[in-house]
Formats: sequence, structure tokens, C-alpha cells
Amino acid sequence: AARQKPAAPAQAVKPASKAPLLTLTARADSWLRISEGGKVLYQGIMKPGEKKEFRVNASAPLRVRCGNPAATDAAWFGAAAKALGGGKNPVTKYYWSDGAVTDTDKR
Repeated sequence: AARQKPAAPAQAVKPASKAPLLTLTARADSWLRISEGGKVLYQGIMKPGEKKEFRVNASAPLRVRCGNPAATDAAWFGAAAKALGGGKNPVTKYYWSDGAVTDTDKR
């Protein structure tokens, strides 16, 4: 009888939580425009409970423009989700493939 190889343990797989993955979740209506370089990946109004995920590439940061930052949570690079901002004024954030988050596209 042929011997089967034991299944690889789960921890041998690279954890997705440390990947450059941004998860946005709306708690109220929130307008968003997500772009990378000159390409718009998403633009629209997210409804309460709606969730979107974006993977960040090394070539350019992910630009997130949010019209209701206090009601939009971002989970990034395995960290707990937190609001994009504290008020109702729009904010722009840049998410980099190495885990950094900046307010401008310059580092």
C-alpha cells in the first residue's frame, strides 16, 4: 500500500493577515474612490455593512479617498480595523506594500 504524505500544518501557509491586503468596511453610507497609479479600482458609495478588499502591489501605493472617514473602517496588514478618520471631512490615505500608511504619495 502506498503511504500518503501527512497534510502540511496550517501554520506552514503564509498568513493572509500579513499580506498587503486592505479591507474597507462601511458602518454608514460612505463615498470612496480607490486607485492605484492612474487606474481607478473602485468608485462609489458603500452601504452599511458592505466590505471591499484590495491587494496592494509593490509598484504603487493604493490611494484611498473617503468622504465619510469616521464611518469607514480599514483593516490593514493584519491590524485591527479602525476608522479612516475622526470627522466628516474627506480624507486621503496611501497604503504601501511594505505596510506603511501615509497621507501623501511621497515617502
